[in-house]
Amino acid sequence: MKIHFVDQQWLGPETKKIEQEAFEKAGMEIEFHDWGTEDEIIAGAQDADAVMVVAVPMSRRVIEALPKLKFIGRCGIGYDSVDLDAATERGIPVCNVPDYCAYEVASQSFLLALTLKKHLLDFVARGRAGAYGQGEGHIVHRLSDQVFGQIGFGRIAREQAKMVRGMGMEILVYDPFLKEIQMDGIRLCSTLEEVLRNSDIVSINTVLNPGTYHMIGMKELKQMKKDSVIVNVSRGAIINTDDLLTALREGTIGGAGLDVIEGEPLPPKHPAHQIQNLIYTPHVAMYSEEAMIDLHHKLTRQALDVLSGKWTVNIVNPKVRDVKEFQT
Repeated sequence: MKIHFVDQQWLGPETKKIEQEAFEKAGMEIEFHDWGTEDEIIAGAQDADAVMVVAVPMSRRVIEALPKLKFIGRCGIGYDSVDLDAATERGIPVCNVPDYCAYEVASQSFLLALTLKKHLLDFVARGRAGAYGQGEGHIVHRLSDQVFGQIGFGRIAREQAKMVRGMGMEILVYDPFLKEIQMDGIRLCSTLEEVLRNSDIVSINTVLNPGTYHMIGMKELKQMKKDSVIVNVSRGAIINTDDLLTALREGTIGGAGLDVIEGEPLPPKHPAHQIQNLIYTPHVAMYSEEAMIDLHHKLTRQALDVLSGKWTVNIVNPKVRDVKEFQT
């Protein structure tokens, strides 16, 4: 069997070795590529039994053009870049690894929030300029007196909540799929507006789908406190970027910390880089060496299960079972 790893530029030496050894041990061949377009995948992966992919979209056009395809492995948590309907119609399971980096993403989001609320970058600049003390215009409040709002309460948010509670902060949660949360210091709110109006920090932890696309726009930003900050480590398109940049320029909110943004990666002259109260990191929240190793060990095991005809964990299009039979 033949496996194609589409975009190896995301692999380090150790993770590439994990992929190669796992498949070769099973008697399969794997090739690594630097592909970045649909056309490159279609031209080069005609013999693919499985495709492992990080960032290049697996559209209906690609999926329908690969005649032998039996498995798609999305190296990460989100799978909005894969056309699940097209894969399901062809009986192709799509897997992700939802639990490999919850700690990393949670800590990155909390770090972005604390950096903004503590004005750390401003104080670093003052220190480098030879200044002393907090100066004028930098107002910092005790974190334990502030409210942390979470939009979505999945794995990452629950990990994040442990950190936030450790700082003594109250937590408000909006998640329409939950009826209750049985954790001390956390209150489930019935509306998004309730979280936005009452939080000093708002963290987006939900998935991107048609219902969450641009769920944060100017209307929602105006519901937030003027000194509050918003953090997004989920998917860029959950926030309307133009509205966010306007809100930051006009002082509608106090700041934003983003690890994801629409149109990423941003060009050097993107207007977001000119806004002082916006921190942008280039989609690295999931990264630690340990998380990457965990990811590739788990995803290769899932691929090998499917390629041997077995049902496996973390299949994000479970209706594929109605189309194709699997061993249990």
